[in-house]
Amino acid sequence: MAVFDIDGTLTDTTALDDRCYVAALHELFGLPGEPAAYDWATCRDVSDSGALVEVLRDRRGQGPTPAERTAFERRFLSLLRLEIEADPDVARAIRGARELLAELAASPDWIVALATGGFEASARLKLGAADLEPPGVLVASDRLPSRVDIVRDAIARASSCAFAGIVAIGDGVWDAKTAGELGLPFVGVGAGAHAEELTRLGARAVVTDFGDPIASERLLRETALAAA
Repeated sequence: MAVFDIDGTLTDTTALDDRCYVAALHELFGLPGEPAAYDWATCRDVSDSGALVEVLRDRRGQGPTPAERTAFERRFLSLLRLEIEADPDVARAIRGARELLAELAASPDWIVALATGGFEASARLKLGAADLEPPGVLVASDRLPSRVDIVRDAIARASSCAFAGIVAIGDGVWDAKTAGELGLPFVGVGAGAHAEELTRLGARAVVTDFGDPIASERLLRETALAAA
């Protein structure tokens, strides 16, 4: 089984996501409007819903009301759509991601799940813009704010099928930490100093992209089976 993150792993949308998320915080709550004003890695729950609660508690003393959360998600989604409509290339797929997902989907040996810290609606918007077909199992922070719980839920929802091993794939330090907490082998996506950080956090391997889908599938298979 392969459990993928989305932003920065399958879609090159990390910067897009940050811009729109922070813009929505600024518009609706008057918080700083620059992504550099936030360090998401320090959040207890690095997810769209978890970060919203934590940022508002830290900066105004209380989390969002249900109405505020709904308004935030709608505005965030609207900002994403506006940017994608203006420049579809801001939501392109990571090189080789489309081919790798197709390779895994065509194989009886693989079950694919997406476990994202994003809202489900924004995740599906970005996947669609990148021309990536989401698998049957997609768990987002609408259901659970904790990354650990999101990945655990994705695995549980796919566990009606048999699989020999599990590998988690992601680009964030929180993805590596989540995999470590769950005892899952982890393949990172990154380059340079970021790749070194993912390795330090326990990644069995780090790739810059999936440009060779056959080799990428082999790497995932070997990583999953080695830890089974």
